[in-house]
Amino acid sequence: VLWADEPGTLQGWLEDLRGWLARERGLEWKGTPRPLPTRDGVPFLGYRILPGRVLLGRRARRRLRTRLLEVEALHRRGEIDTALLRRRVSSLFAFTDAADCRAWRGRMLAARGEGVEA
Repeated sequence: VLWADEPGTLQGWLEDLRGWLARERGLEWKGTPRPLPTRDGVPFLGYRILPGRVLLGRRARRRLRTRLLEVEALHRRGEIDTALLRRRVSSLFAFTDAADCRAWRGRMLAARGEGVEA
């Protein structure tokens, strides 16, 4: 991923990369690169990467909510105790530690009345 304010800068880097790939690795660039606005960021492993910022992706947030509901249902049915519930919630939220989403985590936990700190 390359970030630049000017399209010309990106074009120059692209040409440099194509030359390097051909010269050093004997590879040819397949397809056409897609320059996208920086504001859109880049999706990567459940996160949205932006210059200077990492957000939790929409699908990852939805998946985390679903898994939380599943764990809570297990606890309500008595299939897991409170200590195991807390460990599972903590492990689910560990994935969010790399993202700038502290407020979202706090809202998710507050809505569930969990005693696990965001």
